[in-house]
Amino acid sequence: MDSMTSAPNRSPGSDDRSSHGAAMADRLLSRDAWVHERCAVTLHGAIPMIQRRLEPFGPLLLFLAGSTGGGEAVGWSGSNPFVLSDLDLGVVLSSRPTAEATDGLHRELRELSERIAGPEVTIGIYLREERRECLPTPGLVDFLARRFVIAGDESFFEGFPQVMEGEIEPWEAFRIVGNRSRELLAVRSGPVSGAVDRSAIEAQFLLAKLADGIGTAWLLLRREYRTDRQARWNRLDQSDVPESIRSVSQAVRGFLAAPGPDTWPEVAGLSMVRAGLRDLFRSTRGTQWSGVVEPYEYDPLSWRNRYRTWRDHVSVHGGVPWLLRARFRGTPGTRHLGAAVLYWLTLPEGTDPDLAALRVGGVDRTDPSLAVAPAQDNDRTGRAAPDEGTPELSVAWSDVARLLGEPIRPGKGAKDRLRERIGIGEGAA
Repeated sequence: MDSMTSAPNRSPGSDDRSSHGAAMADRLLSRDAWVHERCAVTLHGAIPMIQRRLEPFGPLLLFLAGSTGGGEAVGWSGSNPFVLSDLDLGVVLSSRPTAEATDGLHRELRELSERIAGPEVTIGIYLREERRECLPTPGLVDFLARRFVIAGDESFFEGFPQVMEGEIEPWEAFRIVGNRSRELLAVRSGPVSGAVDRSAIEAQFLLAKLADGIGTAWLLLRREYRTDRQARWNRLDQSDVPESIRSVSQAVRGFLAAPGPDTWPEVAGLSMVRAGLRDLFRSTRGTQWSGVVEPYEYDPLSWRNRYRTWRDHVSVHGGVPWLLRARFRGTPGTRHLGAAVLYWLTLPEGTDPDLAALRVGGVDRTDPSLAVAPAQDNDRTGRAAPDEGTPELSVAWSDVARLLGEPIRPGKGAKDRLRERIGIGEGAA
């Protein structure tokens, strides 16, 4: 790994971690000392694994992104504290790694987090020649503003597109709410452990992230995104923001900044989040992004990359010949995000089996308005009950067949059927 240095004439491919320590010594991963410590310990454990697995593919740069890279990692502050934020790492390679190497790395990182009770570790892998093709996403803009480089030559970033906050394409709004919807879809209710139900805490945190993502998406649609979270919140407090989006954003801010029993949202249940999600899609009427399904049939990837994505997907999962599927708009991934959004908009089981009652510290946090779409209506038609207010948002669970190429039967078990179809395994959390 001599090509990747974290300091002049330093190679982080060696076993000497002092260069990594120097790169990170003056950077906080969290405002909370205990969260910072757990993230730092996990990060130091992850670096040798990444070095060993990816060294044959010429690593050039290792960096930290996301909330942890911005010093905003958070953890549950009640009894039995644990880190809620992920450790989002990225590595730039000279050549494409083998599936064996990446699968082994993901497995080792997962085992590391479990073994030391640290944050979940995710890693994005990028190729050197692809940096000019990087899409101007909020994540890229945020990272270029912070540049938390663990190892490598920071001048490498000169090859990335230099994008300003207001230049991010509005389509990124749909990617954000799609990703947040898919993360929430992976939550499974679990048994109470002691006085605190950890699965409920994680579910509430992901629900709050979806609520916050709705506000961020509204700003992206208007090309008003800001890297500073407080600046985004200040903008969402203004009177021209739809009331449902403004209210749900305000309701979760305290919990997102410092998750704990004292900041647990009293009003931001699933029904409130769904109202904001509906109004976000209503706000697209009259634009090229009008509708709920249509945005997820689009992807700004080049034809070559979309072609490759469909080919790789069908080679693993089978199905319609990949060359025919490549002619579809979007990619398998974007269509999966759209299906996750449809789930939360229509609730094909009538209510959600995992969020029906959020409990923490023995206090029942049931959202009494979860069952807004009667199960018997969904069983019969697959269509959500009409929205309150006007205009009605035209969306039906049966639309999922358009995105996935096959229907997902509504009624009991619909969530599990969707999870299986879009690749959310039993071990998802």
